[in-house]
Amino acid sequence: MEKNEIGTIIDKLIIVPDTNILLYLYKCSFNTSQNIVDLLGKVKEKIIIPSRVYKEYLNHKDEEQGKIDRKYDSFTKNLKKQVNELKGKINGSISESRKYDFPDCDVLETGIGTFLDKIILTIEKYENSLSAEKQNKSVQIANVAQLIRYWNEQGKIKSEPTIVQLMEYIKEGEFRFRYKMPPGYKDEEEKDKEVKKDSKKDNFEGRIRKYGDLFVWKEIIDIGKERKDEYLIFLTNDVKEDWWVLKGEENNKVPVSMREELRKEYMTITGSDKIEFMTLSKFYELFSDYYKICDIKTTLELDYESYVQGQVHTKYQEQIEEEIIKKLETIDWGEISGDFVNIIEPDIDIDDVFIEKITIHYDDDGETAIYDIKIGTTTLPIEIRKNDGESVVWIAEVELKGTIFIQIQRDLRNLDESGISFKSFSYDVLSNRDSWEIPCEMEEDVLSEAKDTLEDYYNH
Repeated sequence: MEKNEIGTIIDKLIIVPDTNILLYLYKCSFNTSQNIVDLLGKVKEKIIIPSRVYKEYLNHKDEEQGKIDRKYDSFTKNLKKQVNELKGKINGSISESRKYDFPDCDVLETGIGTFLDKIILTIEKYENSLSAEKQNKSVQIANVAQLIRYWNEQGKIKSEPTIVQLMEYIKEGEFRFRYKMPPGYKDEEEKDKEVKKDSKKDNFEGRIRKYGDLFVWKEIIDIGKERKDEYLIFLTNDVKEDWWVLKGEENNKVPVSMREELRKEYMTITGSDKIEFMTLSKFYELFSDYYKICDIKTTLELDYESYVQGQVHTKYQEQIEEEIIKKLETIDWGEISGDFVNIIEPDIDIDDVFIEKITIHYDDDGETAIYDIKIGTTTLPIEIRKNDGESVVWIAEVELKGTIFIQIQRDLRNLDESGISFKSFSYDVLSNRDSWEIPCEMEEDVLSEAKDTLEDYYNH
């Protein structure tokens, strides 16, 4: 759907939100939630909520609200805890040093203690400043609840299927899962594991949760049958291959359109081809523009994950890998093992680079968007070598996981970016394999054979 098409369908439009859309309104920032609620308010008469969506929303909304409360309570609490733990470790180290008669230990202890106490006071001051933000979150929760209450009162929430219908859906779900027919088959294994791990979920409702996407799809089809002359948009952020056609690189797949099997099924049963799947990001882009209420910060927040994925895995991947290798080359290998001294330059290859966490915020002037990105990487085993005399070569392998923090900044006035900057780097040792010795004259053959074996292993 393009922006110029909205005007032609707006009078005959149905919007069906998924559970993840309703819950997202709690998770996102106050500004973004407010803007999305305002937009949904513009089309609130066009909303129809499947009973399964509403049920899942009720099951999870308290959990999401609890996360908000815990987020504020735990943030400053954890900061103060870390400072106090550091204070305890430092005091312990100073006490230990007293037996060596180091001079002015009391002065050092007092000075450090005073400095750390100032940090605690700074945290507490910040803690007090969060009251306004907490109030915003309370307003955010109330606004979302009010909108959903309206839909409930206006009969916009569909009735639950009968037990007979439900049994038919479950039977059909088993068939679909067996032959990987969309939607929902991607949830089967995960949901079954949840039931096995949590005895509280080992009940009828828990066991049928894996069919949740199918239940929603069945209700969408029912809506389409009842209102076949209207254009239906299914609004979801569940970007999986059992709903969508995905295109792009492995680490940066983006939804392009609904699965063709689902489109054909909808057309066959309803007699209408007026259906489209849409992410919240795309929905906001199109409809906020139509209603002239577009907010650039909301647009960026809704799209920040796909934007960063694209930047990291295409534009900047080579640069990131080079930086990680550069950092790995500065490692003091002697800290990993006392045997790693006087080594030959290690051979380092990056096995995988993946994004662990992304946050977006703005500078004090509100004119620059700042993406803070935590990137994890695993390396192929690093070969450590050194000559132990003239006749023997000593060899070992170390496998590492590295973590690097990067930052991307964008000017909100033109969305130009300033490139990436590297902030910090750390690593963990995943394995330190036993070393072995080989005669110098056999070194080349042995290493070549080991390399071939390793390549076969990773290919496998």
